Amino acid sequence: ALQARQAGGGAGARPSSSQGPYHPGNDFQDAAATWAEAYADAGALLEAAKAWFAEECSALDDDVAEFTDAVAHRRLGDAWDVAKRRSGLIVGVAVPALVLLRFPGAAVWVLRGAVPLITGVVGVVAQVVLRNPRLLPVFAGVIRQLGGGLWSRAVV
Repeated sequence: ALQARQAGGGAGARPSSSQGPYHPGNDFQDAAATWAEAYADAGALLEAAKAWFAEECSALDDDVAEFTDAVAHRRLGDAWDVAKRRSGLIVGVAVPALVLLRFPGAAVWVLRGAVPLITGVVGVVAQVVLRNPRLLPVFAGVIRQLGGGLWSRAVV
């Protein structure tokens, strides 16, 4: 029995993998190698994000210069093209910023109305799902699809 254990076939022996036989001393080294690889991947993602941000800031500076030049020389068609190209930024950042600067109480008004509304909708959905156990897998599938879609868009 002792020879079988030493040969790797005894009780408590781990199956061999493509990496070779199991050696208890390699756990720390394997974990350290895995974390080093993950850290390198995170560093590469961070560098890619920095490069994208620098490129986007440069493109935004070019668009602002083009827009101001077009407006100064009354070329409204060119200004409209730049505005269409940056419509997400205008609608998502500039318009809310202007509204909040012009009407500071609007933020409080929106939050006082939106928070109870969102809380009520989430509460109603939770009650419906919890009272009907057959809806739970459907609801979980919707959450998984929505979350997976958002995650894939964020990562890719």
